[in-house]
Amino acid sequence: MNETKLNSSVVEAYDQWMASHSNELFQRYAGKVVAVYQGKVIEVGDTLQQVYEKVDARHLTVPPLVFEVPTEKDLVSIL
Repeated sequence: MNETKLNSSVVEAYDQWMASHSNELFQRYAGKVVAVYQGKVIEVGDTLQQVYEKVDARHLTVPPLVFEVPTEKDLVSIL
């Protein structure tokens, strides 16, 4: 993916989206890698490489937020 820096407003929007959708993410996508763009999950896969390949094919102007959704076991381990 093209190295593009995110401005602070985009980072803040992703942060707010994550906070308000965390339960949905854990229920639907635990253990998966997701890409979020403009308030929607646009790609889901098993690996970062898989998701980044799908994202690259979209030629987005702003990079999506890509991350692995932790499982319940992962969350318990953190606590």
